[in-house]
Amino acid sequence: MLALAALLGAGVDAAASLGRDDSGAAADCESTELMEAMSGFPSYSWPSADSSKASVWDTVRSISDACAGEGGTLWRVTLAAAQATRKPSAPFTVCVRQGCDPQATAERVALRDSSVALPVQLIAEELADWRELRLDLVVAGLGKAGTTWLVRQLGRHKQIYHRGFLADPRGEEFPLDAQHGAHWPSRRCVERWNQQHQSNRSFVLAKNPGYAADAWAVQVLAHIGARLIVAVRSPVELCHSLFLDTFQAVEPEGRWDRPSLSDCVLQDECDALMRTPASPARFEKLTFRTGKCRDSFSIESIFKLLFRHLRREQVYVVHTSQLQGAVANISRWLGVQLPAFELDPPLNTARHNLAADPSFRAESDLCAAANAGALAYLRGLFPSDERAIDLWLTWPRPYHAGGDRCWQRVAQGKK
Repeated sequence: MLALAALLGAGVDAAASLGRDDSGAAADCESTELMEAMSGFPSYSWPSADSSKASVWDTVRSISDACAGEGGTLWRVTLAAAQATRKPSAPFTVCVRQGCDPQATAERVALRDSSVALPVQLIAEELADWRELRLDLVVAGLGKAGTTWLVRQLGRHKQIYHRGFLADPRGEEFPLDAQHGAHWPSRRCVERWNQQHQSNRSFVLAKNPGYAADAWAVQVLAHIGARLIVAVRSPVELCHSLFLDTFQAVEPEGRWDRPSLSDCVLQDECDALMRTPASPARFEKLTFRTGKCRDSFSIESIFKLLFRHLRREQVYVVHTSQLQGAVANISRWLGVQLPAFELDPPLNTARHNLAADPSFRAESDLCAAANAGALAYLRGLFPSDERAIDLWLTWPRPYHAGGDRCWQRVAQGKK
């Protein structure tokens, strides 16, 4: 790795001294010394002590630029399982001259590992750079905080392109997921995404509320240079909303009654059965886990992750109570024209879905005396998150915007 760093550190301009033919395309497919040196770098960011360091992505960027400067193409190489005779062999990357078969280079690199035996059986896939992905703006979180409404309004802006609602009722897209963990995406995945998102608008927008809490996704978005929008809300309220959405469609029927909020939260997990619309004789099991709230809605840990890898100006943080003015403020943040359309009114999905079921909504009121234990437990999961929210908002929220719910009054020292 030190030798690779030294070669890459010398810069792409030094490639001529390492055997590059500057007169144009090489007469054959022979690799240069620099190509050989950079080949063998892991294709994936496997969990390890070093996988989240910025230096890893600096190396990825340097390899991409150096390989392109050599007139090469990157390939991901995966060995057949039988080839790794003593230990599993992780996929690795090779740099090969454009238009050349990667087989020979891949074999040489594979045989650096003494556990690999001839004949080498391998699968090679052409790679692109994450920076080639047409992705400028991501609504990256948080689920249950108004992201569907927000992305629907932003998608109406004449300088922002979003196509997520063509395939998903919530407008979600998954530009990174098919190559999760990869230092480089496959060329095929990048070209498919870019073809689907051809537009002459200034920004290509995607929505995926899980990315803000995904360390690898945040690293890739930082590598791309994308901007992130993160909608936040009290984690206690987020967890309560998740409970309501989980069970709002269940019709009480004998022993399959919906579980109570207090039992669900205090037992850490609960479930109910719901008739399948397509086949009323069949049932679907619905499950709520408090642990999912703890893992998904810890706002303080999400902020620490975001600003470990992204500059402050790359992230716009908006509270649910600010959504009405967020589209105009985000337009200013992006440096584009203010929207010329009238916004749809924000919609509280959980309350809207429960409008025809007032009894369940009343029984599940987190501020009701019967649910005091559940409230205390949830507040214990997020002791400092409510206070942390206002520290990170891009645009301060009005003082009167909070404090109207029991857990917010307690968090702010009110009774």
